[in-house]
Amino acid sequence: MSGRPGTDDDDLMDLASRFSYLKDLTEKTYIHPNGKEFQVINVKHDTVTGLDAFTFENKATGELTVGFQGTQGGTDVRQDIALITSLTPSQFAAAEAYVLQVERDRGQVVSSVCGNSLGGGLAAYVSAKNPRIRAVTVNPAPVPHAVADVHAPQVRNYITPTDPLHRAVVAGKLESRILGEQVRIAGTGFNLAFLGANHVGSDRSDGVYDASMGVPFSLFHPGVVLRSDGHGALRGPGAPVAVDADVLGWMGASLSRQREDLVAVLASEIDDVADTLRAHEDDLDRRAAQMRESFAADVDEAYRPVRRTMSDVVEQIDRALRSPWVRMRPPGPLRVLWTPLRDPVLDALADLAAGCGRVADFATRLGAVQVWDLCEQGFLAESRHLTRSLLDSSEDLRADLRLVDDKWLAFAAGTQTLGTALAQVDQDLAAAIAGRTCPPDALPASAPPWPVGAASPPVPDARARSLRDAVEQRQDAAGTLARELASDLADLLSQLDVACTVAVAAVEVVDLAITTASRATRAAIGAYLLTPAGLALTAAGSTADLRRFADELEYVTTCVRVELERVEDDIRRVRSTLGELPDLVDELVPYLRDTFLADAVLEAAEDGYRRCRNLVDRSRLAFAEVAHHLDDHAADAVDALAKNARDLGADLDTVHDALSAMIG
Repeated sequence: MSGRPGTDDDDLMDLASRFSYLKDLTEKTYIHPNGKEFQVINVKHDTVTGLDAFTFENKATGELTVGFQGTQGGTDVRQDIALITSLTPSQFAAAEAYVLQVERDRGQVVSSVCGNSLGGGLAAYVSAKNPRIRAVTVNPAPVPHAVADVHAPQVRNYITPTDPLHRAVVAGKLESRILGEQVRIAGTGFNLAFLGANHVGSDRSDGVYDASMGVPFSLFHPGVVLRSDGHGALRGPGAPVAVDADVLGWMGASLSRQREDLVAVLASEIDDVADTLRAHEDDLDRRAAQMRESFAADVDEAYRPVRRTMSDVVEQIDRALRSPWVRMRPPGPLRVLWTPLRDPVLDALADLAAGCGRVADFATRLGAVQVWDLCEQGFLAESRHLTRSLLDSSEDLRADLRLVDDKWLAFAAGTQTLGTALAQVDQDLAAAIAGRTCPPDALPASAPPWPVGAASPPVPDARARSLRDAVEQRQDAAGTLARELASDLADLLSQLDVACTVAVAAVEVVDLAITTASRATRAAIGAYLLTPAGLALTAAGSTADLRRFADELEYVTTCVRVELERVEDDIRRVRSTLGELPDLVDELVPYLRDTFLADAVLEAAEDGYRRCRNLVDRSRLAFAEVAHHLDDHAADAVDALAKNARDLGADLDTVHDALSAMIG
């Protein structure tokens, strides 16, 4: 960001990624990218080709810039598709025609063009056809095949690595159709919620951030992007500039704008993240109660087939096993013997029905709530710790940033004081200061007091060092809770497993009682027929009732045994189902993670911190550049300003490291 009045790359990036998308942009509208005043002097909306373009005039210099909108509607999509072929879409020809028409109408050359997405492709195409016009693009579409081989050093493309369009261009092997220089700029994450802003290069009109804020433009050399050696140190800043009032004025204006950007983004992003995390923390208990009810309802629903099966078994025992025995009416001679033979069968059936009834009537919802209550406290404590750790880190960061801002304001005041003093010296002394040959006391040392202290390096928390760690720890905690829930649920259901085991044993008791009753009844009939009374009945041919009862008993015994086998099969199936119930907890794990520390919360925090880090990275390089150009100056006042720049840069390095640690 340059403090000079001319239209620079920073301005063109903003015109391309933010202002060209404003819906209420009309002729005579004034806009202010980077604090500079531009006026919209012409608007073009071509419904035939889909071209949307705006002509901006820099009111300080009179420079004309044409900004092209990116892909917006169906016509633009067709233009994008046509770019894959060797055709030149009509919108590209219309873009060049529009620029040339503006020049004819105004009697003045257009000095620059800019655009994002399809608009970036249009800008690069116009510049390729008219090399006197420089172009700046943000995440551009490829140019048509017709100009793909044009050498275009006047075109500069600022590209976000996470931009979906550029990734598609790379995948489609179309990088050769991105003309000119490519400059990689910091973006945010790969989450879908942020890819739109990544591609456009800004939040458009809804937010304060735009991609140009993350580009470390030189304060002293227009169009130069500063580079780091990977450890925050400046790489190749060039020879120190001659220090004069104009240089300090440009430097001060640029840094002032950077500070405004940084303060605005930090207020927007860090406060939003903190508010989201705080609301999340306050809502944990409510969501825990909601999750407990959901867990209980899920367990109860999973148990429904067991309840239904065992209720049917109880009914089956009464209808198909007990009732046939109750309905049997022995003939007179056996009535006294029948009751003691039948009652053990009925008692065994009653025990079997009672055991199955306990399984059918088991209060699974209440049991699941008790299981949840046993397991949730550790998980809740871990969730609170993770959230609180992130909030504490945010508060520490805020404190460091307050110190950075205090130093920045003091540096701005010192720059202004020094600039005023430089403007007041005579020509010879000014030349000596610019040439670094002046006496040490050539300028008054009247800088404002420098704030005391330094930003605090992040202290690693053993359990939550970064957002990425928080994600992993939250997943681990959710997995631990799931395992504990599954284990305790299995313990709870073991009571029912025991009941089923008892029921299976009761089936065997019933079968034994039936066998015993059947054999004893047949033996009693045989014994009776050998008595005098029985022999008399046989002689009289009156044994039909006894034989009919014996046949009925045989039939009932056979039928009951068939039903008893079905009952046993049902009980065994229920037992198997009970063994599978703890597995349903695995299906709850994603919901547990999303409920207690949702991905959306962490992703929003990560995206916000990445934006903040992008701006901090730009500012630390800016102060490194300031220190480089002012350091070891013959004038003590200039050298003191350089030392303050280094001190402030060190604090920004610490803040950058803290943000990196928080992101992970």
